[in-house]
Amino acid sequence: MKFFPFPHFLALFLLLGFALPLRAETPEQIPNPRKTLSSWVYDGANVIDAADEARINAVASRLEKQNGAEMVVVTVRNLGGQSIEDFANRLFGLWKIGKKGRDNGVVILAAIEDRKKRIDVDYGLQGILPDVKVGAISREQITPAFQREQYGEGLYAGASAIAQVIDPSIPASATAPTVPINPPPLREPAQPQFREFPVQPIPTGGAGVVFGLFGLLMLLCPFLVFGAFIWMIISLSRRPMRCPKDRTPMQQLSDAAEAHSLTPVQKFEQQIGARDYKVWHCGQCRHEEITAHNEAFSAYSECPACHHRTARQTRQTVQHATAWGDGVEQLTVSCDWPQCRHSSSRAFYTPRHSGRGGGDLATGLLIGTLLGGSHGHSGGWSGGGGGWSGGGDSGGGGGHDSGPSDFGGSDSGGGFGGASDSW
Repeated sequence: MKFFPFPHFLALFLLLGFALPLRAETPEQIPNPRKTLSSWVYDGANVIDAADEARINAVASRLEKQNGAEMVVVTVRNLGGQSIEDFANRLFGLWKIGKKGRDNGVVILAAIEDRKKRIDVDYGLQGILPDVKVGAISREQITPAFQREQYGEGLYAGASAIAQVIDPSIPASATAPTVPINPPPLREPAQPQFREFPVQPIPTGGAGVVFGLFGLLMLLCPFLVFGAFIWMIISLSRRPMRCPKDRTPMQQLSDAAEAHSLTPVQKFEQQIGARDYKVWHCGQCRHEEITAHNEAFSAYSECPACHHRTARQTRQTVQHATAWGDGVEQLTVSCDWPQCRHSSSRAFYTPRHSGRGGGDLATGLLIGTLLGGSHGHSGGWSGGGGGWSGGGDSGGGGGHDSGPSDFGGSDSGGGFGGASDSW
């Protein structure tokens, strides 16, 4: 069977790579604005003008200087399929917003294309910024400006209102939202005007055949490209491996013959369906090479202790999320390799529900009494200093130690309270 030379495969692969859509920005890709810009604002969606950004920075700087609380404003184009609660919570964990020991950070996040926004409040500020007050600030200060597509104005108004609640000594003139006193009157919607266009005759003859073939080609183009990609992958996988010593083609051993060349752990990985090993034998110099690839739909992953692909992950709900508080889930990693048997677990928060029912409140009070916790006005757990923990990792919504930060270094991980909505 004859194949195209490798440069053709490379050109096709690059073509397919450029044809793929761009991925959305993730929290890990967003640079810390305090480190890169010495700013309290990251405008990834490019919707805040210079004047509004300067006003937001002035309010945030005054708040941090007079009170110690840290407030950051973030805009992104979209969330890439993530929930806005998880996105904001991850920013808390990566940037460590708020002073260490005080957990007094605030994140104002807006996803412009998704039309979603959230004010995330760390539990150190939950007493003065409960969910009800935060939701009212978002609806009354930010939403009207967002509906006029004045995003910088809305974010400045929200940041100013938050700052004034945290520190009432901040002058009202520095926090007054720039909403016009007399908004312009609403105009009557323009009536649609219909225009008549002459009907073009359908081409016949040679031109009609050309147009028909072009349309058929455009319809089949995605299937042809996908088929060519699959054919390329299959062709490359069938090419024999060459010996690294004498560059002669090597022969792949059968399943029965390759068992003598594999180690016990490699045989175990292949037995449980975690990896597939192939053994190549050189007939000239008797050299052997072992290649491996991970099975696509295997339930196994790499063990953090022995680094073999013999670990399974199980998730268990410790506390269900309700309308008034986050839930807690425990992730356990267990290694099935008999000579390892590593096991570890860690806990993380799950976002609360959007509704607030009386049944959820009664259940939450009962659970809080049994677990010895207390329930604040906003539905977050007070006290604790890190929440649920397991396996040596702290809770707080999955916050991780990401190295030095130009914020205060809060280790809470965020996600203890706040309000999310759309406009």
